[in-house]
This record gives sequence, C-alpha cells and structure tokens, in this order.
Amino acid sequence: MAYIPGDFTFIKDVEERAMLSDMYEALRNTDSWPLMLADHTQCNNAQSHLGFVHICFSKVHKEMKYDRHSGVTYRFTVENMQYIAKNGWEAYILFRTNETTH
Repeated sequence: MAYIPGDFTFIKDVEERAMLSDMYEALRNTDSWPLMLADHTQCNNAQSHLGFVHICFSKVHKEMKYDRHSGVTYRFTVENMQYIAKNGWEAYILFRTNETTH
C-alpha cells in the first residue's frame, strides 16, 4: 500500500502516530525540513529535550500541537524526522514496517 508523505496511518499506536504526524506537519508548515539534515552536535548535548527545543527547534516547537511529550518521546520523534529527511519517505515506510522490496 502506498502512503503519501505525512500519512502515518501505518503506525498502529495512536499516540506514536499523533506525535509523528504533529512534528511532520510542524516541519512542513515552518519550512524547517533542512533543520533535520543539519549537524546537531550542540543540540544533542543539551541537558534535556527542552534544551534541544530552545537551541535548535523553537520555530517548529511553537507550531506543534501535541503536548504530551517526555524527553524520550521528543527525542524519538526528532530522530524519526531526521530519518525521513536523510533517507526519504519510502525508505522510512520500509524501515518502520520491515517490508522488503523484490
């Protein structure tokens, strides 16, 4: 089944789907996808996910509506967006669904 970019319906967990969809839309709405390709050494060394937000991600964070993140879920969501930015949507779907191409 083909999924258009940003359609996370293949993610079964409702909360996970909401987190991913929200950040994907925030990145798109703020034209911030290039941020996902940047070197985030300074950001990754931040003390918490809030440090990451303030240093590198404030414009995107303001656009987000999902408000139930912990530090772990925020980092997980950012890492998923980085995977999409670096490898593309189709590769992400394959990675997340463990599908193989023939």
